[in-house]
Amino acid sequence: MSPATVLEVTDLRVGLRRGDGEVPVLDGVSLTVAAGECVAVVGESGAGKTVLALAVVALLPPVMRVVGGGIRVAGTEVVGASDATTRALRGGAVGMVFQDPQASLHPAFRVGAQVAEAIEAHRPEVGRAGARAEATERLRRVGITDPRAFPHQLSGGMRQRVMLAMATANDPPLCIADEATSALDVTVQAQVLDLLASTRAATGAGLLLVTHDLGVVATVADRVVVLYAGRVVESGPAAEVLAAPRHPYTQGLAAAVPRLDRVAPVAPIPGQPPDPWDRPSGCAFRTRCPRADARCADEVPVLGAEAPGLAAVACHHPGPSA
Repeated sequence: MSPATVLEVTDLRVGLRRGDGEVPVLDGVSLTVAAGECVAVVGESGAGKTVLALAVVALLPPVMRVVGGGIRVAGTEVVGASDATTRALRGGAVGMVFQDPQASLHPAFRVGAQVAEAIEAHRPEVGRAGARAEATERLRRVGITDPRAFPHQLSGGMRQRVMLAMATANDPPLCIADEATSALDVTVQAQVLDLLASTRAATGAGLLLVTHDLGVVATVADRVVVLYAGRVVESGPAAEVLAAPRHPYTQGLAAAVPRLDRVAPVAPIPGQPPDPWDRPSGCAFRTRCPRADARCADEVPVLGAEAPGLAAVACHHPGPSA
């Protein structure tokens, strides 16, 4: 991993257990995030986006486990690491902003105390008084002026600001935002995105942005990785992927985004993502794809290499939409 790379995921495979069986929910996912870079991971619910984020911070639920591949955060291997190592990584080398701040914040503690706890846990030399003072300043930077407030006294957007202050309290080289704006109204969403961008610019941290919203991707992302059924189907510079997607699934996601500059109605992708326990043979997207043929049923498409002006795509029939 180069010194400028803060996250390197290599051929990551995560299995889901049920009874005596196990199926892949991530199947050979690879990506990198450089310092100061925003990489967006997009896809429908069930694509594996949150599983990827939880695997990076070693917080997979008990029914899931990493069965292959590697994850390196700021030079430290996460897969197979001890509990002490992963605890040090969380909040130290990587900060996490979850989708639901109400569930992530403790209802019985004031927000300033919760941010201060994150500072004390990783920098005990600061001391309790110093941590409280720094927490107050961190909250002020994200627009929270009362560190003595309880989470229930704050709006959803303000609670998400607290989560951002907590995630970046120790200036980690990597931040992960898992659907951090999906539960917010459009105005507050824009404010949180601005805060993520300004924090990244100020600290030089890399940002892994997990989202289903291509509008968010267009606003903040440098690169985009499209997941479908636990596999990467397209990846490349965000501007290129959004302007001219080559995979039919990415094209379907783009067509499903409401826009004010076109009269055409929103066109949802037909069908549903496959059940991990009943995955189609060959290309997992073929049952929903207008280009599918016999080859798609027989062969799993391999992700190609990126080329100048051309994103990498895993499709037997890539190309512009009809």
